[in-house]
Amino acid sequence: MKKIFFLLLMVVAGCSSSSPSGNASSYFSIEAYFNDQIRILTSEKTGFEKAITKDGKKEIRNFANVNWKKELRPFLEADINKPAWKRSYQRDSSSNGNETYIVYSALEPKLNVRKIELYKTADTLSRIKILTEKQNAYYHAMQTLQYIPFKEYTISGGQKVILADTTSYLIHSVFIHH
Repeated sequence: MKKIFFLLLMVVAGCSSSSPSGNASSYFSIEAYFNDQIRILTSEKTGFEKAITKDGKKEIRNFANVNWKKELRPFLEADINKPAWKRSYQRDSSSNGNETYIVYSALEPKLNVRKIELYKTADTLSRIKILTEKQNAYYHAMQTLQYIPFKEYTISGGQKVILADTTSYLIHSVFIHH
């Protein structure tokens, strides 16, 4: 009887310790934040002026009807809240008055999202900066994404493909509120 009770106790204890803790995320949810931004920008019919510079050649265009989910996809893809990455990033923070700086740094070299920096003023997010890096035997690519809510975003980076020239680009979009 004691063995059955002990076995039952171990099963119950094992189940409760291994079950996920609901939808609680370990890190700041980039996905939730940008889905909220997409909803607001879409409902307000926000447009933007986009300047694209690739390898020194610049082009500027204005957009009134924007698919914000497509436009902000690089930011959405940088979400680090995946169960497999629960302990893959280190969180550090510092404060100075009403300004707070939070940084998530990758602990494993294989992770594409290397760093996420959050800047808050009076508990309101004022800027997000994301650094990504992809590398294999054929290419090396780095990208910096910066987002200032309801104002602008930039995506800059470059890549080197084996047996090809290095390319660089900068996308700077300034929001136009109607």
